[in-house]
Amino acid sequence: MTEDCSAAVSAHGDVCFHVRRLRFPLPRVPTPLLSFFRSHTPLSRRLVGFIVLLIGPFTAFARADDKAATPGPSPGPLPLIAGAASDSFPKSYIGNTGRCEGFSVDLLDAVARVMNLRIDRIVAPSAELHTRFQTGEFDLLQTYSPGPGRELYADFSVQFMNLQGAVFIRKDSPHLKTIADLSQADLIIVGRGSVAEKFFADYQIVPRKITYVSSVQEALRLIEHGQHDAVFASRLTALSLIERDRHKNIRILGDPFDGYDVQHCFAVHKDDPRLLARLNEGLAILHRTGEFDTIYRKWYGHFDAPLFTREQVVTYAAVILAFASLAALWGLLRQRALRRRLSAQASRLVEQEAILAEAQQIAHVGHWSFTLATRRIDCSAEALRILDRDPALGPLTYLRLLTLIPASERSSAHRSIREAMLIGSACEITLTLSPRHAHRKIVHATLRAERDPDGRVSRIFGTLQDITRLITAEERLRARDQLLLALYENAPNAMGVVEPAADSFRFVSANPGTARLLGLNSAHLAGRLVNQLGLPDDVATFWTTLFRDANNRADNLRLERVLPSLHRHYAITLIPLGGAGAEARPQVCYLAEDITERKQIDAEVAQGRKLRAIGELVGGIAHEFNNLLTPVLLKTELLADELRSQPHLLAELRAITHASQRGADLTRRLLAFGRRSDSGEEVVHLPALVKANLDLLRSTIDRRIELASDIPNSLTPLYLNATDLHQIVLNLLLNARDTLMDKLERAPSNPWHPRIKIQAAGLKTAPADTESTPDRRILGWINLTVQDNGLGMTREIQERIFEPFYTTKGVGKGTGLGLATVWHLVTRIGGKINVSSTPGEGSTFQVWLPLFSPPPAVPAGTAPAPAKEVSSRRILLVEDDELVAQTLATALRRLKHDVTHIGHGTEAWRHLAANPDYDLVMLDIDLPGLNGVEIARRLRGTRFSGKILVASGRLADHELRELRGLKIDHILEKPFTPQALQLALQACLHTP
Repeated sequence: MTEDCSAAVSAHGDVCFHVRRLRFPLPRVPTPLLSFFRSHTPLSRRLVGFIVLLIGPFTAFARADDKAATPGPSPGPLPLIAGAASDSFPKSYIGNTGRCEGFSVDLLDAVARVMNLRIDRIVAPSAELHTRFQTGEFDLLQTYSPGPGRELYADFSVQFMNLQGAVFIRKDSPHLKTIADLSQADLIIVGRGSVAEKFFADYQIVPRKITYVSSVQEALRLIEHGQHDAVFASRLTALSLIERDRHKNIRILGDPFDGYDVQHCFAVHKDDPRLLARLNEGLAILHRTGEFDTIYRKWYGHFDAPLFTREQVVTYAAVILAFASLAALWGLLRQRALRRRLSAQASRLVEQEAILAEAQQIAHVGHWSFTLATRRIDCSAEALRILDRDPALGPLTYLRLLTLIPASERSSAHRSIREAMLIGSACEITLTLSPRHAHRKIVHATLRAERDPDGRVSRIFGTLQDITRLITAEERLRARDQLLLALYENAPNAMGVVEPAADSFRFVSANPGTARLLGLNSAHLAGRLVNQLGLPDDVATFWTTLFRDANNRADNLRLERVLPSLHRHYAITLIPLGGAGAEARPQVCYLAEDITERKQIDAEVAQGRKLRAIGELVGGIAHEFNNLLTPVLLKTELLADELRSQPHLLAELRAITHASQRGADLTRRLLAFGRRSDSGEEVVHLPALVKANLDLLRSTIDRRIELASDIPNSLTPLYLNATDLHQIVLNLLLNARDTLMDKLERAPSNPWHPRIKIQAAGLKTAPADTESTPDRRILGWINLTVQDNGLGMTREIQERIFEPFYTTKGVGKGTGLGLATVWHLVTRIGGKINVSSTPGEGSTFQVWLPLFSPPPAVPAGTAPAPAKEVSSRRILLVEDDELVAQTLATALRRLKHDVTHIGHGTEAWRHLAANPDYDLVMLDIDLPGLNGVEIARRLRGTRFSGKILVASGRLADHELRELRGLKIDHILEKPFTPQALQLALQACLHTP
């Protein structure tokens, strides 16, 4: 540990001496000396501190004698309970004898001995000690570090140990040479919220992997075994553990780091200042007697031996300070004698010269003079500094001065100086000097003439000022003003300043963004009133009201407002500026942004989240139906095989099978709708997609509504996102259904039959106003039409139907996001949507869908081979649904397989770890404990030689990708028939 000796005065007047960063108090300093100590320079305070240090032992011995003569208060009949750590080597730990040992143990025992205290220890892990201390179970902790929040319940003694942090790495890691190399390493951090996290953050180290452990001992063991690369820990603690545990493969990287230390103190409760004072007094006694150094050397001395002992430091310091005190006293007496010898006139002259020199240095102004008789230029110190001339080179000549001026300015400067010499005229010039190569200075010089008794010019004098910083600051200010002006003129938002005028507000300044926001052609708005811009009355009133509200406030105003007539949403910030001068009008600075598009996107995102949640719910329901349909399909097929001789029962079973398959088809469609739309583009057949939506809608729509479809099967396939297209078609159908249901509730008098008709046709030309797509080639278009004979819409409603949150339905019957989502999805894929409607007769929505060329098709595979007989194999069935598991086990046993069933994922993995000799593991995905994906991943990480078959009623996209990455042998979707099961077994187990 580095030696660090200094003296300081505490808030209570105690002089403290710091040795090896350890603080202990010496006797109280008298008040006059304390006042001198606080009011003088650091050097004076340090000298006085060392003098006090010299007399400290004698006064301390005297105080010790007084204490011996006058007994102090008794500590009480009961011993103090101290918390001691069992896992903090070498500060506190359980030794080979079973007793608590360590540096902190010896130190507290020594303090208790010199202070006549009785100590009983309770040994426990460090983390447990902190909690038990807060509950009041201990009187003190023998080792505790100050930290955020701990001062609320604990007081700390003076620190007796300050451990520096260091980085320890494996010796066999040649790629770790500097701290920067830790960004490519696997690091260990001891405890969350520790100083190690701050160290890595300050040095901007982003490791490849971070592992948290509870102790330095565990971290060093992991590094020794090569499992990790490095750890940040206290240097002395880590070195002690390395020596004790005999680690051979660990070394320190570089030097310890200052500023990342851990302080160690005694800790007592907030309500026990007397105990804290006695502990501090005991530490001071141990430092004064040298016993602290003995304890320190016992535990850490072989790692950090000091160059000098404490006694040697005190002895040498005393001798040196004695001579220094005499020298300082002699210097003070001599200085006083010299001051008495100075005359009052000389002292004033020196003072004036000093003030002048300091003023010239502050103002960067020097003076100069040029004597015509001697042709010599005399300069002040500041003038020489401006000219970058060394005073040792002698006086500056006129020719040398001219060489410092650039050639372009040299003739004009010489002309001004010559005129001043000839006729004595005064002038001021600004010059650019180059006193050194590639170094430029801008100076301002003044010239004045001095005449002799005959009236002739004898001397020229003046000032020289360095204005480089001033000119540079002006240039930077000018550049900043230009930048701010460019930002102001080109900012997309509206910004400016207005002031009240009559009943309106006048634009003091307005950027072009203001004109764009107001929809004006002219960008020159300065000096014009709001109500004179030709704006609609409601728009002018809208802005005038906002400016007036801000003008009546003292604080800033931030708000969002909707302008109903323009259907625009604005985010507005208004800042009252006040007036400049007594007669100036108060002004308002405004910043406005049109956030209509952002609000629409936010609404669409919210709708997407809602639809995603609905999709998850639908997927979960479909998954449960699949689990119910699986045993139905399996049982009916198995019964059909047994009842082939009874045709009437076989027909009944076929009806059950057909109904189950229809239910399975419905659940598959539900799962398709519930799946997230991140699968990308794919080839989509519009007739099949529309049919799937109509089939889904028929189960929820009123039976009185007729659903008609006229879509030819010969339409060119689309290459789009299938989920987006599902959303478009389904939302249009639901919108048509809602208007028909509203009309049905009103019971029209004339004969009327509710009807939804959906049509599609291919087109070669693009619809009007369709944006081009330069990055993709469009082959053509498909026109999709959804027509209903419902209530219809007026023209005003048609203009707003695609706005988010706009709805004509009653409260609780709609969110106004369905058609807005359709418009967004159609626009995103490069299409267009139009609506035509007649009130009372119905509406027609037309969607133009672009035809893009799909990627080259992959050749279709061969048809699956018929099921073949598979010999008896050992199969582990992992399925939590008891009904599904019983049915599957029966089906597999009929195929002569040996089946073992386990319904819990964790138990299945334990069973497989002990019995890995299965030919096939049949897994469900949604399992209690470990899920099927995790079991498959663990099996692939072992030497399991069997096959893996996954049977699930719902697989998310990420689960499918992971299962394919694990190379699962076969995936079987629930519900399935015995034939599908047999084919899956054949694909996994059949050997040709």
